[in-house]
Amino acid sequence: MHHLSLQQKDRFINRCSQALEPHDYLMAADPTKREDEDKGAFTKRWWAVCRTKWNALSDEGKVFIHEHT
Repeated sequence: MHHLSLQQKDRFINRCSQALEPHDYLMAADPTKREDEDKGAFTKRWWAVCRTKWNALSDEGKVFIHEHT
């Protein structure tokens, strides 16, 4: 999703909300690098958020995200 334009993201989220069942959910994050961060600092900060805050995600899912960044 982070490769999409803002308009494409909006369309994607709207379509997902129409397709999901009442008890389903879409988990999405669109991290952005701060102006003063290089890629390494960004990746370290983002991994800390994922690892410590995303409790609904399995450890395997967290590793998948970490390897994608």
